[in-house]
Amino acid sequence: VPIEPTSKTGIRHLSGTISMARSVNPDSAHGNFSIMIGDNPALDARPGKLGYAAFGRVVGGMDVVHKILAMPTGGGREEMRGQMILQRVKILRAERLDGTAKPTGRPKPWLIDLPWRRD
Repeated sequence: VPIEPTSKTGIRHLSGTISMARSVNPDSAHGNFSIMIGDNPALDARPGKLGYAAFGRVVGGMDVVHKILAMPTGGGREEMRGQMILQRVKILRAERLDGTAKPTGRPKPWLIDLPWRRD
């Protein structure tokens, strides 16, 4: 999926911002994301650095985000080593609060039914 960096969207990595995770390849984002707890401007685009695709914001429930942060971590590779939440966190509701979705027509990898994604 082509990345829309902060230089294009204007969304900055401030506390409560939701951002796509990706590998070294800038267009490698799939379904993993992170929620910023505290500002993280190092993830924003700047000259010579593409940055990450911030796409939303937590508008209620940051107390729940802090509880998720307190969960046991481990696993991961390279710079994420030891930082992966070990217990699955199930999102019960996410809602678009403004605007209208603008489908691209591209495949949506998060809709593919993979065995490891089933509950």
